[in-house]
Amino acid sequence: MAIPRTNGLRTASTTSLIAAAVLLLCGCVSTVQPPEHPADPVEVFLTEEGMHRGLMLPRTSGYVEYGYGEWDWYVMGCNEWYHVFDTVLWPTQGALGRRSYDDPRAEFKGERLTPIQAGRAAVEALLEELDTLYESAKGSEVYNESTRMHFVRISPGFWCFFNCSDATAAWLRRLGCHVSWVPIRGGFRSGT
Repeated sequence: MAIPRTNGLRTASTTSLIAAAVLLLCGCVSTVQPPEHPADPVEVFLTEEGMHRGLMLPRTSGYVEYGYGEWDWYVMGCNEWYHVFDTVLWPTQGALGRRSYDDPRAEFKGERLTPIQAGRAAVEALLEELDTLYESAKGSEVYNESTRMHFVRISPGFWCFFNCSDATAAWLRRLGCHVSWVPIRGGFRSGT
């Protein structure tokens, strides 16, 4: 029995849309240009771990990594394929995660750790802002063993138009970096 033409076209259209969405989500990267000649420079690190992006900032002793993600997917581990749609198609609960390092170059287990020089005053202001945001939501704190991070619930909501890469891009801009714009950001490449 032949499949009616409309069903075949619908299936082909749906498959094409899904393929285009996957390519769009995975293929769009932003170029990061560090600030030129930052005052009193310190080293921060852009982190990449699987599909996750984050930023590692220096403390008086060691470093702290901050990352943004979707609560159910990233924190609670509800990451089966069928949860992709409700995770990215509309805003859902956002999460702010953090973990500490004594020596990031020796301890970080992700795919890539990219050093960036930024001005000390901007780094300290961003760190204070993220610490304050985290502490204000501490009542919702959860530890995730697989990511080795502590998380709290925050706004804005996570979805395809605001994900971990977008949050990291906003933090990088606060440090004086230029981050190129793309509609759906899947990662970063260094412009240096």
